[in-house]
Amino acid sequence: MLIIIYNSVKNETLFVKINLKLQLFVQKKKISRILYLSSFPRYLRAVRPPPQNSAEAKKLDGSPAACKRPIGEG
Repeated sequence: MLIIIYNSVKNETLFVKINLKLQLFVQKKKISRILYLSSFPRYLRAVRPPPQNSAEAKKLDGSPAACKRPIGEG
């Protein structure tokens, strides 16, 4: 079972996988407390990576970060 938690204080969304046997024996309120109190690895957090193509990067930023010139050139 996959549970999605939104933490409004930190403005983040967490995806947590729970064993079904655990869910049957524990009340929903207790499960939510357990999930909020535990710390999760970074790979479980839903984070959108920056755009990889230059067209989308130009829309967001004006110029892609990969094409910036080194100091002293230009």
